[in-house]
Amino acid sequence: MLKPLSVIVLNVFAITNVFAANNDLLSGSESPVSVTNIPNGKCYLYSDTTVITKNNGSEVGEVILIKTIADKKCKWDKSAWKITGPANYYFGKFQNLIFVDNGTGPDLRQISIFDINSHIQQFNDTYVEPISIIKNQLSYWQSAVTIANKQNCDKFTEASKTGLTPQIQKQMQLNLSNGNFSGIPSGKIRCELTR
Repeated sequence: MLKPLSVIVLNVFAITNVFAANNDLLSGSESPVSVTNIPNGKCYLYSDTTVITKNNGSEVGEVILIKTIADKKCKWDKSAWKITGPANYYFGKFQNLIFVDNGTGPDLRQISIFDINSHIQQFNDTYVEPISIIKNQLSYWQSAVTIANKQNCDKFTEASKTGLTPQIQKQMQLNLSNGNFSGIPSGKIRCELTR
């Protein structure tokens, strides 16, 4: 006997963080209406924008093509605006901003923010995870100038056993809605083990 199928309908906007986390996008960034696998890349369709990524040929990373229209056909347009460079990866969209992650290792990466309308890079900084958008604020961590020692790092002793390096890190905040693209320390610090 056949059993009836259950149908579950989800509000796409309610699962932004879950969608982002499951698709290697920045937590808190906008959820695309759809994500389609295309040859050598993906197509992220938003209500007002289309982002198409393709492997960067012989280099690591992606070529990121941005169209300011929703193109359901996900057609690669050679005349459209592109973000190129080694080890660039599409990381998400928030309002009129495109986020690009850059790097080849897990510990020290770069985040770049581009304005969709002007095609200008507005911000670039190093970061370590976690990184997320919460209430129009980009929150991320980066290495601090302070050197880790037994007094300021609870993981200092563990580091000698694992071969990892203890590092003091500071939390940074970037207001995404005021147009002043300058990261400001939040005052929070932590000690983490890095490679």
